[in-house]
Amino acid sequence: MNTNKIEQIKSNGENLTKEAYIELKNWLSDLARAYYDDDAPIVTDYEYDMLMVELKACEKVHPDWVSEDSISQTIGGTASSKFTKVTHDVPMLSIEDVFDKESVKAWVDSVKKVHPDAAFTVEEKIDGLSCTLRYKASDFDQVRGSALYKLTLAETRGNGMIGEDVTENILQVNGIREKMILPYDTFGNEFQLRGEIYMTQEDFDRYNAMQPEDKKAANPRNLAAGTLRQKDAALVKERGLHMFIFNVQKVIGNKLDNLTKTQYDGLRTLSSFFDTVLCYYADDFDTIDKIIDQMGSTKGQFGYDIDGAVIKVNQKGYQKDFPSSSKYSAGHIAYKYPQEEKKARVTGVDVAIGRTGKLTFTAEVCDDETNLPLQMCGTEVSRVTLHNMDYIRERHIGVGGVYGIIKSGEIIPKLTETVYKEPAKIFDVPAVCPFCGAPVVKNKDGADYYCSNEQCDERAIQQLDYFAGRDQMDIRGLSIEKIRFLHNEGYIDAHYPVNLYNLLDQGNAGGVYKMNGQGPFLEDQPGWEVKSVGKLIDSIEETRNTDFVRVMAALGLDNIGHGQSKLLKKAIENYDGTEPKYFDRLIEMYANGYDFSTIEGFGPTIKKSLDEFCQGILDLAFPDRNHKAQKYADLLSELTIPEIKKKEKGSDTLKGMTFVITGSVHDYKNRDEFKESVEARGGKVSGSVSSKTSFLVNNDVTSTSGKNKKAQELGIEIISEDEFISRFGR
Repeated sequence: MNTNKIEQIKSNGENLTKEAYIELKNWLSDLARAYYDDDAPIVTDYEYDMLMVELKACEKVHPDWVSEDSISQTIGGTASSKFTKVTHDVPMLSIEDVFDKESVKAWVDSVKKVHPDAAFTVEEKIDGLSCTLRYKASDFDQVRGSALYKLTLAETRGNGMIGEDVTENILQVNGIREKMILPYDTFGNEFQLRGEIYMTQEDFDRYNAMQPEDKKAANPRNLAAGTLRQKDAALVKERGLHMFIFNVQKVIGNKLDNLTKTQYDGLRTLSSFFDTVLCYYADDFDTIDKIIDQMGSTKGQFGYDIDGAVIKVNQKGYQKDFPSSSKYSAGHIAYKYPQEEKKARVTGVDVAIGRTGKLTFTAEVCDDETNLPLQMCGTEVSRVTLHNMDYIRERHIGVGGVYGIIKSGEIIPKLTETVYKEPAKIFDVPAVCPFCGAPVVKNKDGADYYCSNEQCDERAIQQLDYFAGRDQMDIRGLSIEKIRFLHNEGYIDAHYPVNLYNLLDQGNAGGVYKMNGQGPFLEDQPGWEVKSVGKLIDSIEETRNTDFVRVMAALGLDNIGHGQSKLLKKAIENYDGTEPKYFDRLIEMYANGYDFSTIEGFGPTIKKSLDEFCQGILDLAFPDRNHKAQKYADLLSELTIPEIKKKEKGSDTLKGMTFVITGSVHDYKNRDEFKESVEARGGKVSGSVSSKTSFLVNNDVTSTSGKNKKAQELGIEIISEDEFISRFGR
């Protein structure tokens, strides 16, 4: 999806087709993974929030489409395999966002209707990484009424139920102590606190100042998250992370209730021992409204990023009366601030080209008053992405023009529709590709322009950069600058990814030769040395043994990314074929007339991409370097992908049955493993109960949850996990 599609989806969620809904759902999952797991956001917070609004609108109209893998039903992140996984004692849930004051007032009114004496707190919403600290008491001092508390565990949020053990790293965060003497009557035998790990703007700027242009971090939030999730405690200390506590998760054995009775008193008590978020008390909406405005007007002076204000029911005992969903904390709501707008003058427009050949445009801008880079949300802004030529023409963008500019989601700068001064001339698309000189052509069905030369070198360089990316082959240390150098100097041909795997053979003990067998050695080139070349080759060699999903996504076929590759993998596994290798069976499916558009979430565009890929491979009766498919065949010959596991006997025993799995599980590792077990035997797993449901699996059979009630209304049998295994096997 691109910006055009984002605009099309806005205010249209209720009218999405099922195919469009699935595409949106899958894309949001990819965006969440990029943000929470990879700490590398693809779109702005605002754009993500708006897409989520439309997803929920669609799911409200079509509840039967909702499955448990929808991002609306889950919490964004996952636990990294680099750290030990931890099951949270208290779930670490999200907070539901709202984007206007009317929604805040409606929520406050709903609370007051149930509890007229309810009060509220308004807190800064820190833009960071959520973490819970667990402390346990020892060495009691009865005279002073205190105890020595030791940090036993620090855990990231992960998916809300399972996170990562980051205890060693958290001890390097400013203000976090491993041992503390605290009043025993207040803190009891053990307690848990939740807070937000963040990086100050000063430390963020210091980090970026030491990085080359292609290594600069996008924003403090993602740099903080990425730092904490490194297996290097010294690095955490060096980068200077901080933590604000915003909630008491649990206290056991306390005699006093000053931590647990109200949110306001709890944070006031904690503030004597920990760094806590700014917290204000309010009795009504008018007071809340004033605090939100006051906080918003001064947030640029804090020295760290906040992206909203969190409003909580002050009385802890009342909070549970206002649940939102299993994803969100009860008794909480978050107001997201609108974007800050300034005046930007365009001083130039850069043209680049992407891996598909599409031309992209970036405006060089400055502050209209000072002629210096704009200062927005604590960072300098000098470049702004221009989405396509329609966008440029509609907003009359050109050199000398002055426009409104916002930092959408306080991360990515974006020009608004406000034109303060018209340019002398609106920017126009170049007639030829600025890299290869081939004619530029317009996409028949859209506003995009493309280089017409499929052999354009810059296009190949961009494709190879995508191939090596984290979600594809994950070749560490291979930046686009290095790819461009290797290609331009003749060490590889970027048109053929297989050349990367030939580098080891291009040389001798002295170093790596160019493809033509000539020198100089790569190790003797400026900016390269024996150690860095060795690391790069090791990183490339490590990716020879990989999995189908990574390779399929890395090929860069139109509209087939990581999510679509996972769905295709499952379809290949379920196909009753004879070929044991994934790509061979994919070709077998095509040769036998398989319709790829029948895969859930696929449509005619993806079918066309797969058909062309498969036919291209079949057309290669003998090696032909000029054939488009040859680069795929050469690449696959260098990679080792595990073969398809043979279906076990009786693997279709659940064929025709649809299960809904809800609640916690104990025999299976998690619901995903349970789901895989059902699907491996021919069954289906749905996220919602309907007349098509065969069984609802819930270990709390007597629960009064919505799914249990729905199943009872429809006469659908509710069984436990043990009963499922007893009837159908594991």
